[in-house]
Amino acid sequence: MARLNVSQSRMSRHMKALREAGPVLDRRDAQWVRYMRNPDLAKEHAAVIDAVLIAESVLEGKKVA
Repeated sequence: MARLNVSQSRMSRHMKALREAGPVLDRRDAQWVRYMRNPDLAKEHAAVIDAVLIAESVLEGKKVA
């Protein structure tokens, strides 16, 4: 939320939309909701998500595995 400069409620609405569209899955963990990329996502779509995550890591100076 801090990285995107958005409120928790706005982030929740966006994550709900992504969950409903299919690229992410969620699971409850007490009061938290944990999200992960849908493992059944088409290879082409997964490649786009991976590219964005890698680019973000590079911009932040993190080591990419």
